[in-house]
Amino acid sequence: MTTPVAHRLLLSNKDFCIEETLMFIQNQVLAGAPEFKDFPETTTSVEFCRRDVGFVIDAYLDLLEDETSDSMQFVSSRYWKGEVSSLVGNKNKEVMAHEFLKNLILNYVFNNRTFQSAQTISVQQLDLIAVEEKSIALILNNYALLINTILNGPSKKYLHNYLENRFTAKWWRDKPLKMDKVETILECAYQAPSKQGYHEFEIHVITDSDEGNEFKEWLYYENTACLDKIRGKPGIGMRRYNGQVLAPIVMIWLAKTYPATGVNPYNESNWLRTNNDCIISSTMAMCQAEELGVRTGFCGCLGGREIADKLNRPNHTAVISIGFGYADPDNMLSRNVFKDNVRIGFDLSNTSSTIRTAENRNRRPSKYSMVNFV
Repeated sequence: MTTPVAHRLLLSNKDFCIEETLMFIQNQVLAGAPEFKDFPETTTSVEFCRRDVGFVIDAYLDLLEDETSDSMQFVSSRYWKGEVSSLVGNKNKEVMAHEFLKNLILNYVFNNRTFQSAQTISVQQLDLIAVEEKSIALILNNYALLINTILNGPSKKYLHNYLENRFTAKWWRDKPLKMDKVETILECAYQAPSKQGYHEFEIHVITDSDEGNEFKEWLYYENTACLDKIRGKPGIGMRRYNGQVLAPIVMIWLAKTYPATGVNPYNESNWLRTNNDCIISSTMAMCQAEELGVRTGFCGCLGGREIADKLNRPNHTAVISIGFGYADPDNMLSRNVFKDNVRIGFDLSNTSSTIRTAENRNRRPSKYSMVNFV
């Protein structure tokens, strides 16, 4: 397949386009343009800006090569965190920067017309061969897609959008979960990677049958409840309950048990291996559910052996559970729990993902203090 002239020309001018766009932004800040008054002029923000402009140019390059908008849809989705824009301040500064980039590409790079450069880091590359006419329309259409996404949200959501909007669901709407979605979630859990491919775990699906609801009630009131932050602690006091296990569908991952010193032929801990398999499988299930619009709630506060015994599964222990169903976010920090009209404790709420001050969220360090590139 012959590489389009437009692709070759834009690729050779990628660094030039990045540096000119950054200089455009800097000049707008220096000129006091109102759209740029909130631009955080730090070394980190400039580097992020350089990275993001490069991502957009890469999306244009993919577009010119395969003539699909897949890359631009993905790149533009990164301007949003769940339902909230990830941009700081006025969105129009991004619109103006990308409009400058688009005009630079169409009017100068594609036209082989020399641009009066405002920077000295990268030099424009010229080519006497004319670009393909359809390349102009492709750039214009994807520029419009990019701007619409920046202003209004992604036209197509990706896993990162769903995870950014996720919260741990504990209080559920009275709406059943259809089995086609349950089966799809289970398929992802089943297809999850497994260390050494042993798959020595089981998934137990607790439904809204009479027997299933009885089991959930036992999980909620007896097995997973905590006193003084200790699961199953005896004594008198207000207990914290885990509404995740009252979801329309609850899945529990049971791992085969091994002696603490048990190792496989690779001298790896068999228990750690099976435990990790459960965590990976359950995470795959959660991701698929959130993509399907199904809310999820992990619960690791389990009496593992007691659950396995109740399910008549000797030589196993419950590692993790997830509740699946429909739930709405709210702004409450906790809710009271009653049994037989008597207040017996509390449960945390479906705290909206936009609330970052809740106790179980304010311990997350900044992204790039956790992520390191070598």
